[in-house]
Amino acid sequence: MGKKTIEDAILIKKLLDKKMPAWQISKKYGIRKQKISYWKHHEIKTVIKRRSKLTDEDIQYMIKLAENQTTSNMGSRKITLLMNKRFEEQGRDLKISHMTSCRILNKNLGKPRKIQKVCSINQKKKEERIKFCKKILELNLKGKDIFFTDESIMDISPFVNEKIRLSKENSEKVKKGDPEALKLLGKEADKYPKQILIAGGISFYGLSDLIIVEGTMTDFAYGQTLLHYKKNFDKFKQKNKNLIFEQDRESTHTSHANTLLANTLFGENQWILAPPNSPDLAYPIENLWANLKKS
Repeated sequence: MGKKTIEDAILIKKLLDKKMPAWQISKKYGIRKQKISYWKHHEIKTVIKRRSKLTDEDIQYMIKLAENQTTSNMGSRKITLLMNKRFEEQGRDLKISHMTSCRILNKNLGKPRKIQKVCSINQKKKEERIKFCKKILELNLKGKDIFFTDESIMDISPFVNEKIRLSKENSEKVKKGDPEALKLLGKEADKYPKQILIAGGISFYGLSDLIIVEGTMTDFAYGQTLLHYKKNFDKFKQKNKNLIFEQDRESTHTSHANTLLANTLFGENQWILAPPNSPDLAYPIENLWANLKKS
């Protein structure tokens, strides 16, 4: 309550105790009747701002918990529980709420953000990456010497935005229930998106033809895809005799039948397998898929 409100309340209480009618108080002192009626039935309570019992050491400990790399996935609720447990162990008559923890952490560290998912690389995958890089160095390969290939699923369903901004004119029509304007808000969308599997390649000398795969990528389907890759590979090979074929380690790529087929088409030392969970080592084709999906 403000200082003026408290002063008015005290004055009203004194005058009411002297049995002065409300209309007379209102007329004489210029106080509204609703205000007089309110203080006739309520007690005057001054609000004193409560000082926080948390010390600087407590706040620094909370920040340390949130910043610690080993507990970086610890949420504010868990930090609140740990802090209350700490107070109990210290014999302090103090408990903090979840909102207090959020307020302190947001003030000192900034608001929480979602963790970005990245490829996990275990020891075995690390060894395979090192082996792949050593082979690249051994063969003295450069970016222009590799024909990168990959497959990706493309969504061909029309994009339906969840939110739409209408012009002022159409907004007014929607409010009035105009059927033509309401059609702008309703768009048909498939329950299950339509998707196709596309295979393709990229090299320093250009893009390969896109191959549309019907159904799922089976061993037989990838064998047919390899035959298409071979046509583009031969075209680029004329410009660079050191060109080699690169593919990832998907199960259909490394099957016995397709390994033999790749040896026959490209030669045993003319194709390589990219290590798993390593999009950075096949970045040209990965960036191409990303741009296609955005467009």
